[in-house]
Amino acid sequence: MKYELLALLSGHYAAPSDADLVTVARGDYTAVFLPRSHKQLFGQTLRRTRLSSAPKRQAHLETLMSKGTVLPFAPATVFDPQGTDALVASNAEVFRTLFERLRNRVQYQISVEWTESRVLEQFRNTSEISPLFAGSSVSGRTVSAAVTKLADRLGQCIVSRLSSIACEFSELPRQRALIANCVILIEATEEPALDEALAAIDAIWSDGLRIRQIGPGPAVSFATLTLQRFGKRDLARAHRVLNLSDRPSSDEIRDARQRRLRDASATVSEIRMAARLALAAHKIGDPGQPVHIVDIWSEGRATTGDLERVA
Repeated sequence: MKYELLALLSGHYAAPSDADLVTVARGDYTAVFLPRSHKQLFGQTLRRTRLSSAPKRQAHLETLMSKGTVLPFAPATVFDPQGTDALVASNAEVFRTLFERLRNRVQYQISVEWTESRVLEQFRNTSEISPLFAGSSVSGRTVSAAVTKLADRLGQCIVSRLSSIACEFSELPRQRALIANCVILIEATEEPALDEALAAIDAIWSDGLRIRQIGPGPAVSFATLTLQRFGKRDLARAHRVLNLSDRPSSDEIRDARQRRLRDASATVSEIRMAARLALAAHKIGDPGQPVHIVDIWSEGRATTGDLERVA
């Protein structure tokens, strides 16, 4: 049987027998797994399978939120539950930092669509649209430019209202008729403030705006965990980058990192990643065991460098 690593919870949690989940409690955390078949999928079949399983996967994550803060892993993160001890040991500082950052926070996706066919009528007196009615004729390009300018202004007003209550905020691509599309991370106690903000947005054009709200959910757009697997050769190379022996202590690794950062023979990111891998392997204590390093995928930004500094 193969398993997908679904999420990590703070504290100990045992899944109900009918939940189709496997839980492994180690240290301060519980890893939650979904059983997966041995069959290997490719191409369109793989994409269809992921799409069809996404709602059930999301439902599991939202159910887990009742147990506390959830650190979600990327879909299709195949991992052996027997490696949970090593995973927790080698990424303990990263997990601690993330749980502190996300504690009592929830994610919402907010999209706002307008009724395009009625825009010119509804916003006839705005600075963007009124010039269109001043002349005898206008081109389609002129109308399109004016409507786009209006959409941008209204979108920024909406973004400003939502970002003012958010701990973290990310804009998403806007498709046709969408004037705003974003994800926000807020304190759970700020949900009444979100309701007020959405009411104010709706008041802009109550019968012409369609507001879609998805949430509350875990912070999948701000901290989805991914895993990199490293073997013996990777570890040996990391030791060479740091000029270390095969079995260095944690103090030796940190001292070597500082020394190497003061010279220019290797890049800063290479040195920090080498130190992170060396420290992770040291915490596991078994040089023959693969090392899994956690990275974070986040909408619109990379966070690997931050994690290297944490290590």
